[in-house]
Amino acid sequence: PGLQIAVVNGEDKVSVEYLKETTARNKVTFASRGKLLPEIKDALVVEATNISLNPVGSSFRLQHELETVHIKLHLPGMFNVMNALAAASVGVALNLKLGTIKSGLEKVTQVKGRMEKIETTRGFSVIVDYAHTPDSLEQVLQTLRPIVRGKIISVFGATGDRDKTKRPIMGAIAARYADVVILTDEEPYTEDPQTIIDEVAKGVPRGRPLFAGKKTHSRPRLEMKVQDVRQFLKQEHGGSGEGDWWFKISDRKEAITKAINMATFDDLIVVTGMGAQNYKIVGTEKIKWNDRKVIEEILKEKKYLT
Repeated sequence: PGLQIAVVNGEDKVSVEYLKETTARNKVTFASRGKLLPEIKDALVVEATNISLNPVGSSFRLQHELETVHIKLHLPGMFNVMNALAAASVGVALNLKLGTIKSGLEKVTQVKGRMEKIETTRGFSVIVDYAHTPDSLEQVLQTLRPIVRGKIISVFGATGDRDKTKRPIMGAIAARYADVVILTDEEPYTEDPQTIIDEVAKGVPRGRPLFAGKKTHSRPRLEMKVQDVRQFLKQEHGGSGEGDWWFKISDRKEAITKAINMATFDDLIVVTGMGAQNYKIVGTEKIKWNDRKVIEEILKEKKYLT
């Protein structure tokens, strides 16, 4: 009787209190190498070390005091490594061997609409994700930025009849992390689609000057001084950059097509906002739509798919 198992994130300060208060007999905590809080005591530690990230997956060493295995995860991003680590820790708490846990984790391929990847024969990739808030958009782009060798081309919009204040914020976030931003229609509901795009667009020029660069971000990115922002916009992008590194294309299929036409080897197109949805709402009607299917149709027409 009573709580038998407690599994907590060893990088989260709240976990220290959980472990102090819990009556569970079996305590397991997880963390990536070097990030385990020193205050955490009396728990079996499951760690991810030797972490390697790329746009289509990740790998790491999964270990605790008795076992070690190498995991090849078919999901990109550090947050997926942490999700896998959490799942593995539950398995460890249930006395599963790491070899069994490895087998399970490596069988997971893609979650529809969540960092869902599409490979092309031209050396660039496309990712479809449901991110439709400032926080989720930033998490996706921030995760991908360090592991993309070429350009990031961000294609997204905003939902109608929802919080309007988030729209320019999303525009600024996209401009901060992506090299090219293409604003397009999403689900307007009863609002005018072009008005929504224009509201997102207000934030785009604001986000780019946070980092130095010309038509694409320089690497490494260097923060600009506030007094340089106006000069940057004036000299590099003629005032806003529209038509240079960011665009407004109301038709979503046309926007995705433009992104594909711009993409070259090592680039990544990130299409966000609708994920695995099979429809979009215009007015009060549901119209058939699926981002992945549309992307694959365009790629097949261009013979960019195997």
